[in-house]
Amino acid sequence: MEAQNDRDKAAEEISNRPSPYRDVRREGVEERSMEARRAASVVMEVLAGGLSPAEAGAALGISPPQYYKLEERAVRGLVAACEPMQLGPLPRPEKKIQELEKRCTDLEREVARYQALARASQRGLGLDTGPARKGRTGGTGKRGRPRKPAVRALKIAGMLKQSRSGDKEAPPVKAERAEAHNTRP
Repeated sequence: MEAQNDRDKAAEEISNRPSPYRDVRREGVEERSMEARRAASVVMEVLAGGLSPAEAGAALGISPPQYYKLEERAVRGLVAACEPMQLGPLPRPEKKIQELEKRCTDLEREVARYQALARASQRGLGLDTGPARKGRTGGTGKRGRPRKPAVRALKIAGMLKQSRSGDKEAPPVKAERAEAHNTRP
């Protein structure tokens, strides 16, 4: 008698525990069609040994090969339903899309940064950086005045190189450009 009470308590304790598996009641068995519930009942009877597949097919009004296909689908669904549920909130595709878009913009920004660093290092080494990039239009569709290349640094480097070697004197810098930049009175 005491052993029976212990078993009953253990069974009650197990039934009260939260299960990691899907709860059939939450899925709404009552919401399924009458035909689906009847087919599930017949498949369960066959699996339990109460009916033969031929009898089950006759009861459902289908041939035995069709019954076997139905049984296979039912068993696959049963196994899938026995998978442990994911704890926590379900993943939302919108959130994943936002994360991927943010990652894409971050990577594009990083690529642009590395390209700028590569161009700067190529210029520093005196290598040809390839064709110049087209300027921004600012959304108006018109292009502004094209930029003049910044060759002042190259001229100064040439002057320094020549003055260091002592072969020639450095060529004078154009006075009008120097005066244009000197705006102090």
